Amino acid sequence: MLTPEQLAKRKLGIGGSDAAAVGGKCPWRTPVELYLELTDDPDYIPQEEKPQFWWGNELEPVILRAYERQMDERCLTYEDGTACFFTEHHPVYTWMRANIDGYIFNKNIIVECKTASHYTMHLWGDPGTNQMPINYLWQCAHYAIVYDAKRVDLAVLFGANDFRIYHYERDAVLEQEIIEAERYFWHEYYLKKICPTPLNLEDCTRLWPESFEKTKTITADLYVDLLQLASTKARIKELEMEEDILKLRIQQDLQDCEALVDNQGNRLVTWKNQSSKRLEIETFKKNYPNIYAQHLKESSSRVFRLGKVG
Repeated sequence: MLTPEQLAKRKLGIGGSDAAAVGGKCPWRTPVELYLELTDDPDYIPQEEKPQFWWGNELEPVILRAYERQMDERCLTYEDGTACFFTEHHPVYTWMRANIDGYIFNKNIIVECKTASHYTMHLWGDPGTNQMPINYLWQCAHYAIVYDAKRVDLAVLFGANDFRIYHYERDAVLEQEIIEAERYFWHEYYLKKICPTPLNLEDCTRLWPESFEKTKTITADLYVDLLQLASTKARIKELEMEEDILKLRIQQDLQDCEALVDNQGNRLVTWKNQSSKRLEIETFKKNYPNIYAQHLKESSSRVFRLGKVG
């Protein structure tokens, strides 16, 4: 787990957990989010405050002990009082920093600990290989660059009982790609206080949460995008109509049967009853207007609507 001192030092550069975000390789954080975090945007929630990351930090010592037992090694950690080995930065690329979980000093091997869901196991290869999700591969490579390590071992606990170890061996091509991506982010975005280009709709909402009464004149390129958007929405509507027609045919054949099966009895389609309890808002509002009013919460969001195009 990162100490307050280590968290403060993260603002001085790009850490291993930031590397994939810089390159647009992280499934849960974009370059825009990283920029907002580093620039202390008041509306950004740091990764460490999210539940899944809290549990990962709490289980880190357990995973490290499992690694030591399986590999018959002794890892140095920040808590050992060997802080000189941790929160390092690269001697040349000083914006590249590292807060590592464990370090085998006599072998120059870094150990990184992770927790993962069983539902993500399809993203991982065989234990003992480097076949890991690309965001973790970038993180391991980043650490190897900073420490000039021989290898980075990734110790992963899937669920509560499936422990595996993966190995990152040095890859010069990948590491050069990471160096260049981080160099550009740090010098062209962070130091110049220019936000990166949004990668998704959530990025746009983070950057421009509020609209104002002003307009913008369309350009030729944007008009092409609008025509394509209108065409795409029309195709989606056609596909939804086709979906309803196919469902209708199947339900007409099923009638009061709850499932359609193949010759081996495997269920291909189900059409079953299910019940649920829902609050009747209008009835509640009518019978208990004061209580209803007390629990109303105002929210605001920007709604994107396509007008008539063409």
